[in-house]
Amino acid sequence: MGTRSKGKRKARPTTDQQPTPPPSRRRKAERTEGWAALASQILREILSRLPQADVLHGAGLACASWRRVAAHDPLLWRRINLADDGIPDAPSGRRAMARVAVDRSAGRYESFRSPVDGEFLHYLADK
Repeated sequence: MGTRSKGKRKARPTTDQQPTPPPSRRRKAERTEGWAALASQILREILSRLPQADVLHGAGLACASWRRVAAHDPLLWRRINLADDGIPDAPSGRRAMARVAVDRSAGRYESFRSPVDGEFLHYLADK
């Protein structure tokens, strides 16, 4: 028979027990889930404070819930303002962004501000 030391042993996790991640990783996971789990109303408020050109350029790429609000929440697109800087100078690029914004409004836009041509005005009137 062998001799045993009288010190306490640390319990090792068995294969069916998962070790607890360090606190720094837990906090990071909680923060990430927290941002993704924000209510649509709060996300809409956050995105409404950004220039709409930035929202169209990719603010919705942060996570699925941000994309859902940016692309499918017509209330975010009630007042369309694409007259700010940051929009491609080419008329076709500006027109494409304006069409996307009008389409995202689902017919609920109240105002529209952007330099456009006559063709786009007909598109706007049809919506």
